[in-house]
Amino acid sequence: MNNIATTLFLGKGYRVKKQVRKGNELRVYIEYEGKQRCPRCGSENLVKNGKDTKWRKKLHMSFGFFRVYLLFKRQRYKCKDCGKAFSQVIPILRKKERFTSFFKQAVIFWLIFFPFDLLSLLLGVSRRTLLKIAEEFISRVMIEELKDKERLVIGMDAHRFHRKDFALLLVELLSSLPFGLIQDKKKAFMDFLLSLPPRVREKIDEVVMDMTVRYRRAVEEILPHAKVVCDPFHLISYMNHQLMEEKRVIEVVKKRKIPGRVLRLGKEK
Repeated sequence: MNNIATTLFLGKGYRVKKQVRKGNELRVYIEYEGKQRCPRCGSENLVKNGKDTKWRKKLHMSFGFFRVYLLFKRQRYKCKDCGKAFSQVIPILRKKERFTSFFKQAVIFWLIFFPFDLLSLLLGVSRRTLLKIAEEFISRVMIEELKDKERLVIGMDAHRFHRKDFALLLVELLSSLPFGLIQDKKKAFMDFLLSLPPRVREKIDEVVMDMTVRYRRAVEEILPHAKVVCDPFHLISYMNHQLMEEKRVIEVVKKRKIPGRVLRLGKEK
């Protein structure tokens, strides 16, 4: 059974009790035997105080239609020093999550090579779930890198991840460091800015973005000291769009086709 624990990348302290194959699922029943500390006083002078009555199930690996689940029961403890009762802490598991930390790390790795749509089919999870995992990783890991920088210039742009659904990517332009991936909605964007540490918000000098009014107003409200800059790509794209609209109007009035190059050179008559 220890070989199974190694194959599943569980690390030390985990003991596999049994494994059951059920349809397209492999259910691995585990126990964690690592040392525990009291969350209140840090003491290791503990006594067992009950256990979960039902097995909890977390997704650990996924290969298309075949999945590997870890099932466990949390041991309850009581501290002899301060009387605090608490549940066992298992490193690869977090409360109120359906996945292990190994599964989330695998998602981050595969997102380097595959788009959301394809990875959703390969792993058998929804695109929203993949976006949430990526958002959590980028926000938790990358924001720590921003705290040591003296000046921050933020770039933001929306990227399509499925049909009409977009995700908003935020990048620190001076270091090309992505630090935010959120839903393309004003409320999600404002909540993300407010969740940044105060000393990180104070260092933001410029925000480079497209010409979307709702995001510009959100930046002006939460980051009043920052300068809002329209990036050249969207500015030129907007000018080309207005030029083509003018071309269509002229074609309707004169009832003939006009090459777009004529308007760009300013030689229209």
